[in-house]
Amino acid sequence: MSKWLKTDKEVPEKMGVNQFNELAGKKKKNKYNNTGKGTSKLEKKHEAEYRLLLKAEQIKSYESQKRFMLQEGFRRDGKAIRAITYIADHYIIHLDGSEEVCDSKGMETEVFRIKRKLFLKRYPDIKFRVRKK
Repeated sequence: MSKWLKTDKEVPEKMGVNQFNELAGKKKKNKYNNTGKGTSKLEKKHEAEYRLLLKAEQIKSYESQKRFMLQEGFRRDGKAIRAITYIADHYIIHLDGSEEVCDSKGMETEVFRIKRKLFLKRYPDIKFRVRKK
């Protein structure tokens, strides 16, 4: 049995942090504070709120993880360039028919800022909102 690890497994002489934590039975904390399915706890909380609004008939429609095309894919010099898409955390259609995209963010990344600008240009009629903690 290892002095530092509570295991009967054979412990290699050299190991990385991830191997050590695995043997020690420690779970790695997720960088994005998510639930393991790519969805953050904050996003789950907001989704529950929107589902309640939908049930109370205060919004017309709700969809989570809706994909929007920001730029189509294309070919250049024989190479395929993939499309740029944005996946909205929350897509809401209000009772008056207006559309809204809401993103739950703990921290805004540079990629998110660029995609937000592309979204605002391509979809000027859809309200865009960021909800933080």
